[in-house]
Amino acid sequence: MEQVSRDPLVGSLFENLVILEALKFRYNRGLSPNLYFFRDSRGNELDLLHKTDNEFHGIAIKSSSTYHASFKKGLIHFDENTHSLEKKSIVYSGENRTFSDGIQLVSYLEIASILDG
Repeated sequence: MEQVSRDPLVGSLFENLVILEALKFRYNRGLSPNLYFFRDSRGNELDLLHKTDNEFHGIAIKSSSTYHASFKKGLIHFDENTHSLEKKSIVYSGENRTFSDGIQLVSYLEIASILDG
């Protein structure tokens, strides 16, 4: 069984890597980044919001290669309490997968696949 790192520095570095790759992808195609971060007064947060027209794509970033149900927490909270999300993705270091509720698990190596447009 894989041991998940609890070092906050690793999580922060992984999150920064994914955000920089997202920015690089958008800029290299001449696209506006339209990338945002969200945190409310109660500490609920969403690592990355990609806005297209009037729609939002919520992206949670996790430094793990093993999925855990808690990864959906920020996406669901934002979708139900702040603004409806057209798409919901979790970027991590595991394999791609889509759940029946439409939430996608996406490998950080394929961040571009969810940011086109």
